[in-house]
Amino acid sequence: MAGGLKRHLAWRLAILFPVGVFITGAVTALLLGEVRQLFSQDLAAILVVGLLTAAALGALVGMATAARVTRPVAELIRGARRLAAGEFDRRVHVDGPDELVSLARAFNEMAGRLQATLRELQAEQARLATVVGAMPSGVLLIDAGGRLRLANPAARRLLDLPDQAVGMDYVSITRHYGLVRAIEEGLAAGKPLERDVALPGGSDTGSRSVRVTVVPLSQPPEVRAARTGAGVDDATGGVVVVLHDITEIRRLEQIRRDFVANVSHELRTPVAAIQGFAETLREGVIREDPEAAEHFADVIHREAERMTRLVQDLLDLARLESPEPELRRERLDLRESAAQAAERFRPRLAEAGLRLELRLAGQPVMVDADRHRLDQVWTNLLENARQHTPAGGTVTITVSVATGDGPPRAVGEVRDTGRGIPREALPRIFERFYRVDPGRSRAAGGTGLGLAIVKHIVEAHGGSVEAESELGAGTAIRFHLPLAEC
Repeated sequence: MAGGLKRHLAWRLAILFPVGVFITGAVTALLLGEVRQLFSQDLAAILVVGLLTAAALGALVGMATAARVTRPVAELIRGARRLAAGEFDRRVHVDGPDELVSLARAFNEMAGRLQATLRELQAEQARLATVVGAMPSGVLLIDAGGRLRLANPAARRLLDLPDQAVGMDYVSITRHYGLVRAIEEGLAAGKPLERDVALPGGSDTGSRSVRVTVVPLSQPPEVRAARTGAGVDDATGGVVVVLHDITEIRRLEQIRRDFVANVSHELRTPVAAIQGFAETLREGVIREDPEAAEHFADVIHREAERMTRLVQDLLDLARLESPEPELRRERLDLRESAAQAAERFRPRLAEAGLRLELRLAGQPVMVDADRHRLDQVWTNLLENARQHTPAGGTVTITVSVATGDGPPRAVGEVRDTGRGIPREALPRIFERFYRVDPGRSRAAGGTGLGLAIVKHIVEAHGGSVEAESELGAGTAIRFHLPLAEC
């Protein structure tokens, strides 16, 4: 551009300068009455040489003037090209007319503002990427053509997306009819919608319940008008898909339903028994058959005690499941706690035809624990062993110190020689109301909450509980507690 301007000015002055000289000379000669002499043969050669000299001088002046004018313009052009290439930190320096200096100053201000705006956009983009990347819910961005433009880590894990998923068609990467259908409806409807779908999982994870929220992205009016004019009839510029894993929520809802059903069943059974025997007593059995009446009264009393135990266990669970269960900790020897529990429970075991053995560590095993809750742990474990061990069996209480990986821990164990627990049922024995043999447990007077209470008490003390069992050989339930600091 600068070279073209130089040539343009040079040619203009090369032509206009001699023309101006000629016109000036002709007008002067006309005013002096010397026009004939001006074009005489003697002066013609001089006139031609003068005009050529004027043309040359005009060209030189034009070149010099153009160079002075185009130099700052060329600098501005180079600056504009660097700006277009993304070099926002470069500035132009122009010496010349005030107008060009003002233009250069405005150009530099524009470059500075663009640089600041770009930095803000980059910082905002980084913050947005951090937020989207840290979201526990999956996020997908799908354009109007159905191509995936963004997928955060949670979405990649949930849908098991390949590394090259961005840019692919969403149908080919989601591979699930319910999810594809929800996205299609969102793209077509142009308004937010929610759907709950079940995504198939692997052999380890199983299926997952996912709430899919599809939010359309509105197009600017000018883009919408252009696409409509081109024959494309869509109201959205794509959709944002949020995938919220509600598997745990569904599991908790099922636990709640099961809990309500179990409590209702456990209460209905003794209530029905109490009501039936009470009605029989009211019909005159007390007078007609005193022995039967006494038996009915015993049944009513037993069922009432069962209801009392159930309600008490439910209250204990509610307290233990609170964010901060109330524990009255004191320093005590786990061996003494086990020995006291054994002495209290020995008569009940003897009544069931069971032998009790006590194996205690040779040194004190000190823990900081709630004495009442710890007694409850021993009682529930011994009662569980009594219910599931046939007469002639043995129940063994062991207290020791584990010195394996990590810091030493106090260990309490109750082992029986009962029927044992199937391998598939072992992980569930600490669930509320779970019974390996429901009929036998209810007949023995159990509430189905004993081991659940043990688990919550031990965990409230910062410990853990585990079980091992072999069918026909018996079961051992073991809990670990932190040792008291010296």
